[in-house]
Amino acid sequence: MEMATTVSTATTAIPTTSTPTMHAAEEGEENEEEALPPTRRKKSIHYIMQSRDKDNEYLKEFIHSDLCVEFQEKAEWRSWAWSKKTSQLKKEIVESYAVAKNVDVVLAAMQRAGRERSEKVVFFDMASGKGFTSIVLAKKFPSSTVHMLDNNKNMNLSHLDAVPTVQFKNIDLFSEEAESLIMDALIEHDGFGVMVGMHLCGNLSRRAIEMWTNIMTKGEKLRANSFNLGLVLSPCCLPHKVRVPKRKYNDFGYWIQSTQRQFGIDGYDLWATSLYNLVCSHVGHTMRSTQKRFFRDENLLSPTNWFILVTPMEAKRNDICQPCV
Repeated sequence: MEMATTVSTATTAIPTTSTPTMHAAEEGEENEEEALPPTRRKKSIHYIMQSRDKDNEYLKEFIHSDLCVEFQEKAEWRSWAWSKKTSQLKKEIVESYAVAKNVDVVLAAMQRAGRERSEKVVFFDMASGKGFTSIVLAKKFPSSTVHMLDNNKNMNLSHLDAVPTVQFKNIDLFSEEAESLIMDALIEHDGFGVMVGMHLCGNLSRRAIEMWTNIMTKGEKLRANSFNLGLVLSPCCLPHKVRVPKRKYNDFGYWIQSTQRQFGIDGYDLWATSLYNLVCSHVGHTMRSTQKRFFRDENLLSPTNWFILVTPMEAKRNDICQPCV
């Protein structure tokens, strides 16, 4: 959590004799600006490039990228590059490049599993916000399509004009419509895609795993051996503590706070481990095996740095547990 810093500014009394000069300057502001050389405001992107974290693996990759150059030069990125929230922008950059790195890991695992990588790969950025992760993926995979999925319809998304392969959909991720949208897009892209969720809050992390499982199972009726859909997930906070009648979606995870106090376990570690264990070792009616990875990424600028990677593998009969004799 970023801590707000209050800066106090000393005020100097101005002699009354200078007051007419002040009014004259205010009235002739345009002429004054024309007379003096323009002052170049330092942008957030410049602070980031000079940051003490500039040697961070992901920040360094961004600083040396074409996207960083665009941030400095193109008006489309002004809402980010000129933002006063430098720390928030830096955090989004690092997290987005971490996701992109792990997308590479999942795609490589699919290829090792015998799945030929399609040029029509499609990405689904869950709870995307303004879509920095989507933009990074679009730049890294220029022939791909990226779907930003978020239930906030009041965001300024004018910057998406600069990335035509990114599409925004205002949608409730807990709805069946969200699953249908992903399935339809997969059908259009040879069934090859990756769902990504960076720091999904509370029940959204559980929902991402549930959606992946449902889509892989339903896909068996539409395609031989279902879809080739990977998952890159980094969970964030625990589900908000509410009474049982108000638990809108699922009871999963509400026990974690009491358990961490009882056994002295870190709540976030327990939450991330529980989500990892929620991913099935086999998925669908054909019992297709899955490859799971669970690790911390110490290069994130946040203590909530667990990643869960899921890759569907080939359906093999000998993968299925046989009954004991």
